[in-house]
Amino acid sequence: MNALTIYQPKKLTFGENVYMSLCDDLRQAGCKRLFVVTGIFMMKVLEPLTSKLNGEGIVTQFHTSLSAEPTFND
Repeated sequence: MNALTIYQPKKLTFGENVYMSLCDDLRQAGCKRLFVVTGIFMMKVLEPLTSKLNGEGIVTQFHTSLSAEPTFND
């Protein structure tokens, strides 16, 4: 069997609307830019987060060409 190495993030948070805490985490990590890969259908949902990030001076760029969840064939 070949070796498999997985580097997990230091923090995983689950729950309703926890994505709004991302701004605090990014600020604490010293991040100034964020690149998000998502579908256009998520843009309205992410608007509050985008506004909060922009207010904190974190530049956010979105790639929205996804039309469905990625598969192994993508």
